[in-house]
Amino acid sequence: MVVVRPHKRAFLRGFLSSKGVPVLRVREPGSTPLGERIRGLLLDPSLEIDGWVETLLYFACRRSLSESLLKGALEKGFYVLLERFTLSTFAYQGYLRGVDLGFIEDLERRLIKLPQDPIYILLDLPADLALSRKARSDRIESEPLSFFRRLRDAYLELSLRRKDVRVVDASGSPEEVFSRVLELLRREGLL
Repeated sequence: MVVVRPHKRAFLRGFLSSKGVPVLRVREPGSTPLGERIRGLLLDPSLEIDGWVETLLYFACRRSLSESLLKGALEKGFYVLLERFTLSTFAYQGYLRGVDLGFIEDLERRLIKLPQDPIYILLDLPADLALSRKARSDRIESEPLSFFRRLRDAYLELSLRRKDVRVVDASGSPEEVFSRVLELLRREGLL
């Protein structure tokens, strides 16, 4: 299972499909009826949701997704491409919203039972450049630039602490970044 950002995920899905590799592309939160409903709550700009509630809602989505889609796809040999997964909860809710990291680790250990561990590909960009590439419309994306600078720092800190995170320079064109992702996947023996 590979966790990447949206446009790189679309490139990767097309590449893998062209090679005859079965691919399941999902978004998180979402991709299940329950997940889509909770996604609506999580991203609703009219709601104020604290980090603890966010954590529980994300894990409810993640558990539903894991049990209803991911396990079966992985067992059948599919490449599963996700936009986010538990690493995001450590960064957003743990580092930025103050939720206890041990609590998040415990939820991950208890609720997410997959036949293989994910590989996270962190596409790294300075926050201002990353925000210039994306429309900011939902509750989380409406945070100030300082939030996203701290978020980048959180992800980079996680990449130093965890063995399942790979950092890829996301500067340059989508094609250049995709080439770097492919190179990484080849080095990791995933292609």
